[in-house]
Amino acid sequence: MHSDEGYLLSFVKVGDYDAVVHIFSQNSGYQSFFSKSVFKSRRGKKALLKPLQKVEFSYSTRHSSLAYLSRFEAKASREFSVKANLILFFAADLLNDLLRDEQQNIAVYTAVEEFLRQLEGRNYSAHYLFIFKLIEIFGILPLSGSGDFLDPERGIFSAEQSSTLFSAEVSEIWKRVLDAGIDYAEKIPIQKKEALLESLLVFLSYHQGIRIPKSLEVIKQMTE
Repeated sequence: MHSDEGYLLSFVKVGDYDAVVHIFSQNSGYQSFFSKSVFKSRRGKKALLKPLQKVEFSYSTRHSSLAYLSRFEAKASREFSVKANLILFFAADLLNDLLRDEQQNIAVYTAVEEFLRQLEGRNYSAHYLFIFKLIEIFGILPLSGSGDFLDPERGIFSAEQSSTLFSAEVSEIWKRVLDAGIDYAEKIPIQKKEALLESLLVFLSYHQGIRIPKSLEVIKQMTE
């Protein structure tokens, strides 16, 4: 029997009552578990299936290749606004893809915790800075340069624009955020939020091979 804690990224319902849950855990990174009767439990286990819910759990791998959860409980309880919950849905969707092959990574785990604190404090720009933090943790920050346009594929600032998403204005936000050390207090111009988010995801797609999350459309509605 093993015990750990982590953040719920996604789940797939199996039959009427069971589920396979995907968790980014503190000790082992991305893991998948079989949770029996999670939709049947009278003790509110279904309520744990929220994006980035922090959970603690025990599991066994003796009976099958997919680890079986014997204990599955909330580690921390936070209250989020409706707007914050939309951001959580997007962030969990992104992380479920980005971290799928990731083993233990304390820097990422700590970054998720700080991101949740920011959202709890109603910082509705936190997801932009969180993605910048992830880019930094994975060691793929763009190289500094004098050019006005960020080239997402080469990861450098260039004198010529290589992508319509990376305009001079969006590239300038990248420079400002990086020069400030990726500070959650950074203000993102509302008229550039959608373009900035798309640029961050495209950058990750080049350097980490992610797909663009379908939940991006939900976030776009917040800036309309």
